Parts: sequence; C-alpha cells; structure tokens
Amino acid sequence: MRASFLLVVSLASGCYLSHERPRDAGPDSAPEEDAGPDGAGLDGGLDAGLDGGLDAGTDAGWDAGPEDCDGGFEPGRVSDVDVDLLFVVDNSGSMADEQLNLTSNFPRMVTALGSGDIDEDGVEDFPPVRNLRVAVVTTDLGIGTRRTTCEDADGEDGVFRTRPGYSRSCDASYPRFLLFSPGGDLDSFADDFHCLGRVGTSGCGIEQPLEAALKALTPASAETRFTFGSSTGHGDGANAGFLRPDSILAILFVTDEDDCSFHDRDLWRMDSVRYSGDLRCHDYEAEALHSVERFVEGLGALRPDPDRLVVGAITGVPEDLVEDPESVDYDAILADDRMQKRPNPLLPGQLLASCSRPRVGAAEPPVRIVQTLRGLGRSSVVQSICSESFEGALIAITSRLGRAIRRIECRMEGRT
Repeated sequence: MRASFLLVVSLASGCYLSHERPRDAGPDSAPEEDAGPDGAGLDGGLDAGLDGGLDAGTDAGWDAGPEDCDGGFEPGRVSDVDVDLLFVVDNSGSMADEQLNLTSNFPRMVTALGSGDIDEDGVEDFPPVRNLRVAVVTTDLGIGTRRTTCEDADGEDGVFRTRPGYSRSCDASYPRFLLFSPGGDLDSFADDFHCLGRVGTSGCGIEQPLEAALKALTPASAETRFTFGSSTGHGDGANAGFLRPDSILAILFVTDEDDCSFHDRDLWRMDSVRYSGDLRCHDYEAEALHSVERFVEGLGALRPDPDRLVVGAITGVPEDLVEDPESVDYDAILADDRMQKRPNPLLPGQLLASCSRPRVGAAEPPVRIVQTLRGLGRSSVVQSICSESFEGALIAITSRLGRAIRRIECRMEGRT
C-alpha cells in the first residue's frame, strides 16, 4: 500500500520504564539493519484443544478451557495479569503507510489496556493490565540465498529489533523489549514504539510472519527446528526474558501479503529445476511450505491455556467480512471469492487483490494466516489492513485481551 494516512492520535498518560534494561533480560541483541514479491511439535505438546491431524483448512480449533468464567470484577483495581505483546511487522517495500498507521494508533491500544476502558466512557470494561511488555520482529527470515529484495540470506532471523527502521527523532538503539505499567509516561512509551514499529521497507519481499513469530518465541530446548539462520528458536536465547510464565501472550501480525514460511531450501533458488516463476509461494505450497498445523500447534504449545493466548492479524481480509470482530466467520472469509488466490493478468508475478483502498494500494489474500487463526479458535481475532485507520483493529484486539484478563481474574478468584 502506498499513500499516507492522516491520523490524529491523543496520547494519554500511562508507568513507562523508558530505555531501562529489563531486570531479567540479558544483553541487548546485536542491532539489525532494515521490497519485493510475495516439523515437529514443541516439547510438552498440547493440552486438549486440537482434534488431531490439523492441516491447512481443517476445522479443528485451539479452543480448550472453561466457558463459564468471564464474570464481573472489582472496578478501580489493577489486575494481577501481565501481557507480553509481540508485533510481527512486514518490512517489505509496500508497507510504509501501514507501519505509520500501526504506530500512530498504538497509544489508543495502550491507553485502553492501562485503563480497562475500551469505549472511553469512563467505565472499566476489564481490570487494567498490571504490566505490558512489547517486542517487535519482522517477517524477514531470508530465503537462504541472496537476491534483489533479500540481501541477507538469513534475514533478521526472528530476533527482536533494537534499532529503528528510520532515524528521524529516534535513538540509535532501544532495549529488546519495551515496558509499560499503568500510571506512568505513555507519551515516551508510544514514541519508542513509533521508532521500533516502523521497521522500514527494505526487508525481504518473501514474507514469513508465522515462522518469524514461532522462531522468536520458541525455546531452543524445544524439538522444533528452523530452516534458515539459527536452527533453534530464540525464546530462551537472543529473546530471553520477554515471555513470562504466567502472562497472557499476545501476537499481532501486520502484513499485506500471505505467509510464505517454507522448509524446502530449493524453493527460491534461481537455478532450481523443481520450482520456477514468481508465484512460488502459491504454486508450490503443498510441496515446499510448512503446513498450517505447525503454527497452530507451535503457537498453542507456548500457551496450553487458551485464556493466556491472543493471536491477532491486521491483514488483507475484505473489510465487510470482519465488521464485527466478536463474530468473525473464518469459514466464510476463506470461502469468499475475493480470498481465492489467482494470478493477476495485469501484474505478472502478483495475485489478484483481496482488498484495496483508493490511493493507498492493495493486499493479497492471506489464506494461510486466516487458516492459522481459525485453528487457534477463540484465541484469535482478525481485522483488515485495508481499513483507513487501524484504531478499530487495535481496539478489537485489546477487547479480546480484556476478555482474557477477566477470565483469568475470575479463575483466580475461584481458587481462593
């Protein structure tokens, strides 16, 4: 997408620990620099919730846990629940406006989490989050070889970003993750995320958002292995200290293309005798890409309790299919004609758009991302990247987080 959004955002106050190294974090990871086309389970497995054999497009869901604990709460009290929020942001050439849209509307999300007031009516809808951690990775995992838009063979490898994608008004580097608690300086927190969340547009145009999230959070001790860069995950290595044992893990994907997380190193070699063309992620999905099951199982295993997992996406779904984020029909999204992947006869090497906005641009059908969200059941939420403003999308995700906080608080009260 190409044009600028004109966004006016009010920054409220919120306790932000600006630029302080987290007490339990190791040394900062090495800084990364910032456009183009398009396993095995984790240790510990899964609790009940997947009905076995999930493959791309089946109806099994990560939807375990009691349904009868979402009751009231005592207003005016900060919750006992922490949130660890990972943004997976597309840094390919078409994403400049979307990154600005995201970072400009981020303060509204944090204000709601810090106040518990979703609709700004002065009444708490859920207990405010006790503490929020925010980290950013990109969709760039490289392709195992160098080509025009993928200069680094291993990309950013799922390591949290510590450097901004642009330099104006930003520091040279930041902590591996940002910290916020109600009662402090939201302006400073939002400014830092504005710098980290605008990840630039020079990343690999073969996006692997699902694999990037899984690699960023998976511990090296898990059985899961990765094709490029480090063969093990960074959850207890480069990204250690971010994910707390009892927090709600929230993951938000922001991309205008579908996932192309692949396992066959030959897929994007220009001299490949098996693969050809510019639509290889689509044409050879069955042969070369990881199954959707890998990500439903892998992300679900990070939080076997579904009340402690929220996975959202701001991606290329048609706006009219997600008008009510509380009642999204994933089957209807996947069956919609606009979500079918077809080559664009006017733009060789691209797919027909699933949604678009005049003077801004278009997005391609995010079929694999939607299939993953469907597999994660009530832990998931999806909104359209073709929306003029991401405020509604971020509030929809915040609402889902608020519901999770309420449920956990309810369960805690039931145990005492």
